[in-house]
Amino acid sequence: MYPHGDLSEVELQRAQLRDRIRLRRRLAELQMTRLTEPVRRLDHARETWRRIAPMATVAAVPVALLAGRRVRALRWIGPLLRFAPVALSLVKFYRGDRRARSL
Repeated sequence: MYPHGDLSEVELQRAQLRDRIRLRRRLAELQMTRLTEPVRRLDHARETWRRIAPMATVAAVPVALLAGRRVRALRWIGPLLRFAPVALSLVKFYRGDRRARSL
């Protein structure tokens, strides 16, 4: 039906088209990786904070006591840090966090 030369030319065009599609997909993938990098970093920072937050809440009281006694110039930080766990639990309560209400 088709001459052999025409078929080989069509196969060559198909191969070139596949290569162009493969290249453009790879370029799009690289561009999306670059665009999503800041979101990935923010997500990682958020997850890190979620792991550290309970320990930071517990450690706030001793740090506040030490800061209040040791550093006279920063004496106002001590009372603020002493009430940080209470303030955090109130924020969670009013925000609707169920874990804070079960305490």
